[in-house]
Amino acid sequence: MDIGIIGAGALAKSLAHHWHKQGHQVMISQLAAADPAPVQPALPGIRTGSALEAAKFGEIVVLAAGGPGITQALAEVKKVEAKILVDLSVPFPADFPVRVGGWAASGAEEIALQMPKLHVVKVYSTVTTHWQDNLPLQRPPVVLYCGDNALAKSIVARLIRESKLAALDIGPLSMARYIEMLAMLNVTIKQHCQAKGLCISLLAQ
Repeated sequence: MDIGIIGAGALAKSLAHHWHKQGHQVMISQLAAADPAPVQPALPGIRTGSALEAAKFGEIVVLAAGGPGITQALAEVKKVEAKILVDLSVPFPADFPVRVGGWAASGAEEIALQMPKLHVVKVYSTVTTHWQDNLPLQRPPVVLYCGDNALAKSIVARLIRESKLAALDIGPLSMARYIEMLAMLNVTIKQHCQAKGLCISLLAQ
């Protein structure tokens, strides 16, 4: 499967590594569409390119951008045909181009409204990349995901499991409201406590 990842942070690189090991073709991108510089450091066997190139490359496009980069990344995704969009963003209202937060709206739902040809699946792991890359395989943490297209969700669930994590379907895309609030809480706790290794963990027996 061809996977394009928009964003080149620690999470994006960790996912690219896991999926490449599973035999997927992966392209990871800079956020700047016109930036010709390769992603640094380069990952062996993983392609690099602009955000637009990654969006065109992938059967599945992963939104791993944060902050103001969300707006720029979505502008590139709009230029491609219908695909599955895996939304990993944490949409703080100050950074997102639409009103999000609370119980009435979510960033993932707004993306789906703006780009109705996309099958949006919201995914969030409270586990940091440090923990994800050093997890005991016998008890992987649970990743929450939601969406309105059953086939898209089944594909995304398989990708989650291939990332050494457990996948829990919590329903339609409207459940992204709760996932995003949990994401905001997790980020705020880590910033407040200044502890990069701190995370909220959901464990399945």
